[in-house]
Formats: sequence, structure tokens, C-alpha cells
Amino acid sequence: GFKVSSLEYSDLGFNLQIQKGIDVTKGDARDIPFSQSSFDGVICLDVLEHILEDSQVVSEIARVLKPGGYFLISVPEDPRLWSDHDVAVSHFRRYSRSSILQLFSDQRNLSIKSLWSSNYIIKPLVRIFRKFTTGSSLKENGLLVNKVLFLISELERRMNLRQISGMTTWVSGTKI
Repeated sequence: GFKVSSLEYSDLGFNLQIQKGIDVTKGDARDIPFSQSSFDGVICLDVLEHILEDSQVVSEIARVLKPGGYFLISVPEDPRLWSDHDVAVSHFRRYSRSSILQLFSDQRNLSIKSLWSSNYIIKPLVRIFRKFTTGSSLKENGLLVNKVLFLISELERRMNLRQISGMTTWVSGTKI
């Protein structure tokens, strides 16, 4: 029942979404091409780390959110995990919990309701793996690997140890 809009910077991503019939607008998250207070919610998954001016993006999210609107944002966690993978996928940074909190504290009209981590079970394995590999570790996985990763994610969800440092930080909140 929701009307969903997508914002895409890259030509490739834009064209893929058009092919899938997704309502997509070509644009830059540093200057979102929508009017003030346009959205009840904004979801920004694994975007901020690709943009040098991440605080400008957070300001734009605040601008396009309606008062009382919700946001959900994910970013790669733990600067100690920085590797060739991050360089290969054009990251400018990985975030610590304190750095993501600082980013949002500068935006006075956004209130963080929850901050948590995910992908903490596989974090030690990824740390080791990335020491011995170069380039991006993104690739298409087979059914078995996907099933195992799904089961690990489900285990994390049931364990509910969201305060343990993981590979992804999630931030949710509202516009005041």
C-alpha cells in the first residue's frame, strides 16, 4: 500500500531499475531532487560510505522527510576491517558506532531511536579472508552458501545480540 520511489546515481543502476519497472529518479543523494517534506520514510542502505560528503546526504534525508517521518540507514562497520574490498567497491570509509552517532548529532532535527549491528558471527572469518585476498569479495554465491548465510543471519536475529560489533551498523529514527 506504499508508494515507493528510488533515487539512483549510476547509469547502470538507473537502467536496471527501469527494466524492472521500478519508479526511479536519476539523481545525487547530496542534492535529492524532491521537495522538502516529501516522504514519510527514507531507506538508505549502504550508500553513505560511497559519498565523501556523507553529512550533506544526511542533511538531504532530513530535508525530504516529513516531520515524524522515519529513516533507516545501514553502513559498513569497523574501520579496522578496511581492505582491498573497500577500495574495489569505492568506499571512502567504514564507520565506527561513534562516527555514525557523530554524523547524526550534527543534524538536530533527526532523532536516533535505535542503533545496532549485524553480521557479527561471520566478522572474524571475513577479517581473515580479506587479509589474504585482493579486490572485491562481492560475487554471486551458490544456493548452499546463500542458505548458510541466511541461517547465520537468522541465528543472529534470534540471539538478538545487536550491541556486539559487526560488519554492518544500522541506524533508525525519526524527523522531529
